[in-house]
Amino acid sequence: MRLLLTILTATVLLMGCKKQREQIDKFVFDSKQITSRQIHTYEFYGDGKIKVDNSVTYYYLASIPFDTVVSKDVYKYTSKGKLESIVSLTDSTKRLLRYNEMDSLIGDFRINQNGDTSFLTVNEYQNGKLIRIIDRMLSARLPRNPEDIKPADFKNYDTTLSVSEMIYKGDQLDKSISKDAKGNVTGEHQSVYENGKRVKVIAYSFIGTTKYISQTTSYTYNNGKVTDYVTTNAQGDTISFQNTVFQDDMRVVTNYFAENDIEDIWYYNKQSQLIGSINLNLKSKIKYVYTYKYDDKGNRIEEIYYKEKLSNAR
Repeated sequence: MRLLLTILTATVLLMGCKKQREQIDKFVFDSKQITSRQIHTYEFYGDGKIKVDNSVTYYYLASIPFDTVVSKDVYKYTSKGKLESIVSLTDSTKRLLRYNEMDSLIGDFRINQNGDTSFLTVNEYQNGKLIRIIDRMLSARLPRNPEDIKPADFKNYDTTLSVSEMIYKGDQLDKSISKDAKGNVTGEHQSVYENGKRVKVIAYSFIGTTKYISQTTSYTYNNGKVTDYVTTNAQGDTISFQNTVFQDDMRVVTNYFAENDIEDIWYYNKQSQLIGSINLNLKSKIKYVYTYKYDDKGNRIEEIYYKEKLSNAR
């Protein structure tokens, strides 16, 4: 019942007026409200992979461009064609990716303009299975008063570290265990399977050594491939869900997150390219709309965005 009420509430909010219903059902992009437009012009290697992404972003006010930002990213690949690095020549930031001998990703590093690794993910494997993920993020430790901020403050960081350990039964992931920087267990996810497919994940949280169920996610399969889900908390209330429908050779995916009262709707064409998305912030009553275009190789060449007030949000 709680799930039904949640879906009905979201549906009423989304379908309350004819214009917004048409935009959601058919994805109609109102170009008169454009806020920004980013255009990508690529240079390619001989094998067709992107070498350089030259992009220009135009910002609009009342449908008139008033500012422009230019950026340039350089791509490099391994000898086996795996993406190895993306370097921004605009702000000197970098993304570096590393692989093992099986071409599995073992490291993803983000380096800021100061040369510091602001974010990293390290993957560890055993017998071809992912057994551990280490995430570390640096965030600038800034004074509360903006007037007290000095350039040197952007080089002082707070560090967030988390570790996820995976345990298998045969080839199936049985559970994952989350730990903090001190090695304390902070969470656990237990997988449940039926006929070889994962149908449920039960999440546990810890207070000290006390373990309790915090949420349960149940999965369904569309056409045997696309996975939808519903997540409920310990009280049985729906806190998020994903629902996929197919219409006019398009796949439309709706995601709802009750904690922030946000709904995302993604529109894919028959080539499985994301051609449009709508983000509804029902709390602030704002709708964000994006549309995307691709070249004949599948590279995204244009992104356009605008936002508007929701007239029918609660």
